[in-house]
Amino acid sequence: MDKTQLQEVLNLAAGYQEADYTSESFGVLKQAMKEGQAVLDDSYAAQEEVDQAAAAIMNAIGGLVPFATTSIEERSALYAGASQAVGTGDMLSWYVYAAMIIFGGAVIAGGLIWKIYWKRNREQRRWNF
Repeated sequence: MDKTQLQEVLNLAAGYQEADYTSESFGVLKQAMKEGQAVLDDSYAAQEEVDQAAAAIMNAIGGLVPFATTSIEERSALYAGASQAVGTGDMLSWYVYAAMIIFGGAVIAGGLIWKIYWKRNREQRRWNF
């Protein structure tokens, strides 16, 4: 009887952290791991029992639901005392965009003035060497 797959699945399952998943889904994984360990320790376990225990652990891993806080109170408690992130209303970025718009307008206006100047003085430039 080969129990290497069951041992590998148990090692894989041991790497999951309870704090990262809901208590219900992690409880299923812990129960499957407990039963899998019992089968692994049983020297008289049939190969079918070993395979079923490995499959149960893999199903429990697949059924893990990531922990997510949804209520405002839970989020406030989670981030209490943490440093405040950068706000979305950062004024520096607004100034940069305003400066770019003004500079772009000045470049366009300068180009138009230059074009008008050269059109008006075209005749004078032809004859003055």
